[in-house]
Amino acid sequence: MKLGVKDIYHKAVKVYNDYRICIPSSSSAALSFYLLILIIPAATLLAIVASFFHVNLEIMERILEQYLRPEYAKMIVDVLNNTRVTTTSIVIIVLSLYAVSRGVAHIYETSKRMFYPDMKLENPLSYYGYVFKITFILLLTMMGFVIVVASGPIYKFFKILYSIKVFQYIIVYGIITLFFYALYLIVPRVRVQKKRYAFIGSQVAAVGMVILYIIFSVYFKYANFQSVYGPLASVVIILFVFNWASEIFYVGMYIMYICNKKGKKNEK
Repeated sequence: MKLGVKDIYHKAVKVYNDYRICIPSSSSAALSFYLLILIIPAATLLAIVASFFHVNLEIMERILEQYLRPEYAKMIVDVLNNTRVTTTSIVIIVLSLYAVSRGVAHIYETSKRMFYPDMKLENPLSYYGYVFKITFILLLTMMGFVIVVASGPIYKFFKILYSIKVFQYIIVYGIITLFFYALYLIVPRVRVQKKRYAFIGSQVAAVGMVILYIIFSVYFKYANFQSVYGPLASVVIILFVFNWASEIFYVGMYIMYICNKKGKKNEK
């Protein structure tokens, strides 16, 4: 049956309304705030683990310097290069784990609204126990990936590939896809029927991130936030980018949810 413009419009409105029921507009704004407070703690944890295992983070530093604005890249790279483990760094680890867990908790809350809209309030011990458990699993997964990639022959192979321009984008796209894939599988307390549903969602989100990067790369060449926001310009830019990135992340999760929902219906 051929669909007219009006039918397509009503279908799009229906999909958007369903998306907003699952993921309110405030969710991406809240996640962007958590990303702002956890990016340095996460880098700190990675730096400490890397120093413990004597892992070279050169490729990660090069990726950050290429795709982030110079002032932000320098800030994170300085953290990654700080390999001293002291009493202060142990305290920072604890605080960093807490900061990262808050971001994970927010994603978990949003996933509950999506997969279990009628779920009653959880027992606090069960809730915090699950949040900290998946935080540790995520961190171990990501750190394990970094350690494997940044060590031995694999590191040399990646270093050669990353010197070729086209492979730079492929590698970054692959890293984003794997990162989102891990988040979509680990964070929601739901058994996704087929792992490919999470992979489809992560691919869509990764493509969205690439498009977002291209748009903002062009936009920031001409936009002057300094004249409008003054000294707060850098914070505004970060929140602006993180807000859209968070929205794209949740779009990927929503696609996983829709695929999983349709998969269950087809099995009945």
